[in-house]
Amino acid sequence: MQYKHSYLLVLLVGLGIGGGQAFAFDLDAALREAREQKEREADAPALEIASQRYSLKGKDRGIVVDPVTNLEWMRCSLGQTWNPQRDTCDGDASRYNWNDAMLVPKVMNEAGGYSGYNDWRVPTIDELRTLVFCSRRTPPIDPEGGRCPSDSQRPTIFLEMFPNTPTGDFWSASPVPRASGLAWGVRLHTGAVLQGFDSANLRVRLVRDSR
Repeated sequence: MQYKHSYLLVLLVGLGIGGGQAFAFDLDAALREAREQKEREADAPALEIASQRYSLKGKDRGIVVDPVTNLEWMRCSLGQTWNPQRDTCDGDASRYNWNDAMLVPKVMNEAGGYSGYNDWRVPTIDELRTLVFCSRRTPPIDPEGGRCPSDSQRPTIFLEMFPNTPTGDFWSASPVPRASGLAWGVRLHTGAVLQGFDSANLRVRLVRDSR
């Protein structure tokens, strides 16, 4: 690998080997490359498992299908736009208080929906938890697994399927029982479940049932 050769050049210069010639070398860049390579190797098993779980459908492949849960997800958070040419989500994800978040899919569906479907909704907390992807845990997708290990990739979602997802909090459609003004969500910085005041402004990703 390239960084191994770079370390060799530093060693040669330090030992006074090389015929008096100076070697141009960026040690910080080599260290960054070494760390990134180590992280890629550590994440590889989990990424392979996740890549075999999902498929894509819809106009311009803007929908993620999860056959394990029989759910179909928008690839982008609300407020972002799917860009099939760049294979990513453009723009910034919008934030909504919980009551507005519950209204958004109704308004959108009545206006024509998304990618040919008009039955989108906010996921329940149990459904939303199935999106949590922990790159340093086996299995990497485990709704009962709780918070991801601290060295997992951020955000804790499979970015190949859900690109440009912000690291932040997402609403579910599930209110907290016997707790007025509170609803459940998921924190994608850690993969943990949260209870939020319904006045808080969080992000939203919509889902529909596979037919």
